[in-house]
This record gives sequence, C-alpha cells and structure tokens, in this order.
Amino acid sequence: MKTKHFLATLCVAATILTVYSCKKETIPTLDTTDNTYIKNINFAAKAFDDTDPMAEEAYQSGEVTFQGMTLPSNSNELNPVMDKAGCATITRDTVNRILTIDFGTVNCLCQDGKTRRGKITIQHSGPFMATGTTRTFNYTNYFINDNQITGSRVVTNMGLNANNQLYFQIVVQGAVIMANGNGTLTYSAQRTRTWIAGAGTPIKTDNVHEIIGSSSGTFPNGETFTANITSPLIKKFEIGCREVVKGIWVMNRSTRPTKTIDYGNGTCDNEATVTVGNNTHIINLN
Repeated sequence: MKTKHFLATLCVAATILTVYSCKKETIPTLDTTDNTYIKNINFAAKAFDDTDPMAEEAYQSGEVTFQGMTLPSNSNELNPVMDKAGCATITRDTVNRILTIDFGTVNCLCQDGKTRRGKITIQHSGPFMATGTTRTFNYTNYFINDNQITGSRVVTNMGLNANNQLYFQIVVQGAVIMANGNGTLTYSAQRTRTWIAGAGTPIKTDNVHEIIGSSSGTFPNGETFTANITSPLIKKFEIGCREVVKGIWVMNRSTRPTKTIDYGNGTCDNEATVTVGNNTHIINLN
C-alpha cells in the first residue's frame, strides 16, 4: 500500500511539473515575424497618412516638401541644402477640382530620405479646406522605396470639434505590394485625425496631429490582423521629424499573442517599445 501511495504521489508530482514546464514554454515572446509585421503596419499607415499633408502643401503653395533633394556646391552629404524645385510636378485642375502630384517614372530621393515615383491624384468635392469637403486619393504606379502603394483613401473635413480644433474622418482601402517580392500587405483603416497645434499659423513645421481609430488586413503570409489605437497617436511635422512620437496601439494576430506598441514620450527617435506578456522589446521602425 505504501508503495502504491508513493508511486501515486510521484505521478501527481510529475504531472504538476509537466504542466508547469508547459506553461513556462508558452510564455509570450516577440519573434522575427512580429518585428517585421509591426514595421509593415507602421509603414502602411505612414505611407497613406503622409499623402494628406502633401496634398495640402501642393494645393496651398504649389510645393511639396517631400520633393527631390540635391547637393549644391555649398552643401555636403552631412548637411544637405534642400532644393525645392525637386521632382514632383503639381497640377491643379480648378474646374474639375482635381489635384495631381506626379513624382515621375524614375525614383526620386525626397527630403524625408525616401525615394518616390508615380502619381497621386486627389479629387475634392468642394473648396479644399471647407467643412464637409471630401478628398478622394488614388495612387497610380506610386512607390515609396520600391514598395507599391495601391487603393484609395477618402478624407472628410468634419469642421471644428468642441475644442475648436479642425478634424477629419479618414477611410482607407488599400494595400502595399512589398519590395523585393516580399508579398502583399492588405490594409484597411478608419481613423480620425485632429489638428491639435499649428492650424492657425502659416508655418508647416509647428503642426501637430492627433490620430485615433483602427486598422485591419492581411499579412503577406495570408494571416489576418487588427491594429487598434488605445492611446492617441501624436504626429509632429518638425524639420527632420515627420513621425508619430507618442501614443499606443495594439496588434492582434490570428496565430500569435497580442502585442502592445508604444511610441514613447514625445521624442522623435523612430523607435517603439513592444510589450508581449511580461516581456518588453525596443524595435527600430525603419
């Protein structure tokens, strides 16, 4: 009887150890695909979002600060002098309310350090900055760093909110065909962008936007995802910093644990802290 009791005790202990061991093995971690897919979602969001300030600049001044960069004789590679003549051709059809930003058919190095080619067409339903006006963005052979941006983006000017701030509703139905044959990321988004600073000045570099909302789609491997903003994203437009510098979003993958992505406290460093379970990682979003 004692032997049977002893064996039974051993079996229970072994079972407990096995369960505990399994639990240890399933502690959530960040794998290489998580890292890549977080960057993919961030790239897609930025690629579509950046076309809005580009359109506003083109409409108001006929220039786009994403235009080409040259290195004149009084410049050097570490401190380049920007050439606003650049490679983007701006066409405004005031009769049909169509704005076209054409980067040409050959990659052009832009002031944000990215290459662009192709065309962005914006159809607006009324005066460009008037309440109720919609802007419909379409992308024709448009590439950023050889990643092709496809689909459409509709921006509706909602006027002023309760805090007297201009805000916009944004709907994206698009995709990014990744460079070097790395597959396609489908991307849909519903966002609200609020102009929280700089709207009352002619200076572009003091603009600050707040973004809330969500997105969803499929990764290149066919796996689905959702990305929900849980703390408003703060995006600056300072010289050398057209980035999200603060805010949090959560990525849910159909086959992996939930990840929380935190852009930090406002410093423009292009880094984010990723938390999964009790593990924290810092990744560069480039």
